Parts: sequence; C-alpha cells; structure tokens
Amino acid sequence: MSMSTSMSMFDTLLLAESDTIAWDPRDDPISLVERGIVPLQRANLVRNDVYAFAMDDPRSQPFAMLRSRVLRHTGTTQAQLIAVTSAKPREGKSFVALNLAAALSHIHPTWLIDADLRNPSIARRLGFTPLHGIDTFLHGDDAIVPLRCRLDTDLLTVVAIHEAQAESAKLLASPRAGKAFATLRTLAAGAVCVVDTPPVLEGDDLMILAQHVDAVLLVVEEGRTLHADLRESLRILSPTPVLGTVLNRTLLPVRAQYYGQYPYRSAP
Repeated sequence: MSMSTSMSMFDTLLLAESDTIAWDPRDDPISLVERGIVPLQRANLVRNDVYAFAMDDPRSQPFAMLRSRVLRHTGTTQAQLIAVTSAKPREGKSFVALNLAAALSHIHPTWLIDADLRNPSIARRLGFTPLHGIDTFLHGDDAIVPLRCRLDTDLLTVVAIHEAQAESAKLLASPRAGKAFATLRTLAAGAVCVVDTPPVLEGDDLMILAQHVDAVLLVVEEGRTLHADLRESLRILSPTPVLGTVLNRTLLPVRAQYYGQYPYRSAP
C-alpha cells in the first residue's frame, strides 16, 4: 500500500471481498504470489499450529470466543488495528495473532499484518515466501502489496515481511511507517486488522508501533511470563487501550470463564 501512489494503483492490486479469485492448483506457486494469490494448504497450516481456519477443530474454539470479544470491542469503539503482543519472545503472540485472524476471516473481513520486523513469522507459518512486504515499502518501494490467502471459502488478506530487519526501530520511527499505517486504515476500511508486533520488552519497537494501533491484546504464557514483566508491559503500553490478556498454554483447569486452553481475561 503505497503512501505516495494513487488509489487507482491499489485498485489493480486489491480484490473486493465478494470477488472470485481464479487460480489453477497446477500454477507455479511463485507466479501465484506475483499475482497476489496464496492458496493455503491445510496440512501445512496444522503443522505450523494454525488451527482456526477449521472451525470444527476443537483447538479453534478458544479463538472463536476471542474473536467475539474483539468484534464486540471494535463494534463499540470503531477500533480497526488490533496489536497482538507479549512481554517477551516465545510466549505465543504470533500463534494467537494467526489463529485469531483465521477465526475472524470466517465471519468478517480481516487483514493480518506482520509488523515484527526483527523476527517475522507470518508468511513462513502460512507456507509462502513473500516477494514484497511492509519492510520493502519502508525501504522505499512504491507500494505495500497485500496477498489474498484462500482456504476453501475463507479469505484472509495478509501484509507480510520480505526479510528480517536488524534496524527495525529506525524503520518504524520513519515517516514512511506513519504513512504505511494510515494507508492500511484506508485500504482495509471495514475490516479488522490483526497486527503481529514485537514483544513489549524487546527493544523499543512496540513503543514506537503503539501510536499506530487502536488497542492491544497481551499474550501471557502460564509458567513462563513473569508477573513483573506483565506489570511492566502494561505500564509501557499505557495509554494504548489493552483489551485484555490471552492466557496461552494455561495450566489452570478449564472453567466457565475460560475459553478452552487459551483463556481470555480482561486487563486489570
């Protein structure tokens, strides 16, 4: 989504949610990506812990409940960009972001944006190699190219990262980053944008990104996330609204207020 290009250029890149994407499974995967089409493979998704495209999979149910909470919030506040983060790495933020976006895509226009420039994982988990990404726009590309990821009847728009960036904070603090997120809001009007972001306590990337999002979901892993790290993360995120915490891999028994293995709690 170029910040300087005209909207007519994006009209050639984007398909309306009601449009039919025509592709042949025999097509070369690279040529499909060049056309902005990514046919997803269910077996590959399951190997990468992406379950919520299949709502009959019991592992998807916590994310169906979580999407209802998210949609309730976006419906009452007009929030559009929802960041998913954690205090530190390997606490499940990308897992939650991917599955939340997949669950949302069943019932609502949804975009999934990889903004973890140091450690991108969205494209790899979905099983494709992006030719462009939000990083290439930040480096000077004319446009951010969204990809339409299709599995059966579900359609998820993805803005990926082409390659990891060592100087991520510098890129995120640049004027082009502000233009990127402003244009995302315009192009994804009416959609919920799930943004996979860097961890809160890993550098200042998320502190820079927070100004561009409307709210945050904070992923906490039972037995791993320290209470001190959680408190510090909430302090750093303020005044950005925190929708709540998602307790990943909980050791607690499942009770009525919990949603499967990945319970949701409102922020304190």
